[in-house]
Amino acid sequence: GLLIATGPLREGAGNLRSFGIRIEHLLPRERLDIGVTSMSPCEHFTDSVNSRRHVSFAEDLLKSWIVESSGLLVGSHAGLRIRDSRWDARSLQSGDVIQVTVMPTGELVLSVNGIQRASWGAMIPGNVSIYPVVDLFEGSPQIQLVPGNDPFMPVV
Repeated sequence: GLLIATGPLREGAGNLRSFGIRIEHLLPRERLDIGVTSMSPCEHFTDSVNSRRHVSFAEDLLKSWIVESSGLLVGSHAGLRIRDSRWDARSLQSGDVIQVTVMPTGELVLSVNGIQRASWGAMIPGNVSIYPVVDLFEGSPQIQLVPGNDPFMPVV
């Protein structure tokens, strides 16, 4: 299922924008993609946008930066296909905490249990609001937003 936060990330210390999730349940063949979009859920799913574009997966979202389980950063921006082979979401386990951080430079960083695992020169603009995105695949993986992180992420 595709999850998009209902509110944008707030800037924290050092102008970082970040959110975290805890994996509650994840079997070996299940996977997740994770990232951000600069469009709110309302903008993505209005009739005018929907009539032109079908959104099934996170990578289908407009104005997005999504890390696939294989470490490939994809999105709706021309030429955005950057791989960091250090990221392999298939190695994630129940209980792991994933932190997504967007640096002031526009770099996207993923950490697991407090250890940086990978980074991408995504060039995410600092002057736009960004919304957390998680896409869950194959089976019934379950996640929970880590307390203390904004915002609430309903299923879309």
